Amino acid sequence: MRDLSVAISINILNEDFRKDMDKASSIKERLETLKILHENGIYTILFMSPIFIGITNWKRIIEKTKEYISEYWFKDLNLREDYKYDI
Repeated sequence: MRDLSVAISINILNEDFRKDMDKASSIKERLETLKILHENGIYTILFMSPIFIGITNWKRIIEKTKEYISEYWFKDLNLREDYKYDI
């Protein structure tokens, strides 16, 4: 698979907070997956979304992951409903 990229979302390092938000893989599992992918030559993307102002410590996440992340994507929390429409 030439030119393969994998993006995984992480927006917090606090596992208790993550458990309240979603029932997806743990933060540890996501980070380990990104590390293994990177070690195997796969382009890794950490998608930091949604960013919670005052809660998401983006600097700490980058510091913890910079050795095995190829690219970062960022998206803030969007509370606007402009993407919804009535039928």
